[in-house]
Amino acid sequence: AAAFAPEKFLSATAMAVPHPTRFGVEARRYPRQALLSWYMIFFQLRGLSERCARARDFAFIKWLWRKWSPNWNPSAAEMESVIATLRQPGVLEASLGYYRAALGGKKPPTSQTPAQHFKLQVPMLAMTGAQDGCVDSEVFEKLLYPEDYEADLRFERIENAGHFLHQEKPEEFNQLLLDWFRNF
Repeated sequence: AAAFAPEKFLSATAMAVPHPTRFGVEARRYPRQALLSWYMIFFQLRGLSERCARARDFAFIKWLWRKWSPNWNPSAAEMESVIATLRQPGVLEASLGYYRAALGGKKPPTSQTPAQHFKLQVPMLAMTGAQDGCVDSEVFEKLLYPEDYEADLRFERIENAGHFLHQEKPEEFNQLLLDWFRNF
């Protein structure tokens, strides 16, 4: 959204997800990331991935969350809230649709993708958890090319946090975010 309508934003914050075009083009160069991203391929299997996700009261989703944030143990109420949301009509399909749109449909970006697909004109705060089991934090950082950001770029890695860094380390996360907002 910030790339397509920069006039509507003072800044942007990426949380646990790197620049989508850069990720699509270059993440496969990193073997560890390729292994971590297996679920994105699995989610392309329409019908099968939905059945697997729903089986045994969403046991697969609970397992993924533990892999993505290995040091975090959400409360039973918090996890039940997530599962209750996924049980709502169309929500699971829409959630998997995010991955299908990211990997499917249009031709994937290549190293010849026009530079404008990478450029972001608003200041960017990029935050990741050091133990993210979904998007490796080192790969996240390596994919932050200064030439993709025409305004300020700030990178923050939160120690002892995984993919859900805002829930795992809310005080540290919120302080970084508030400090960033004060600039604008």
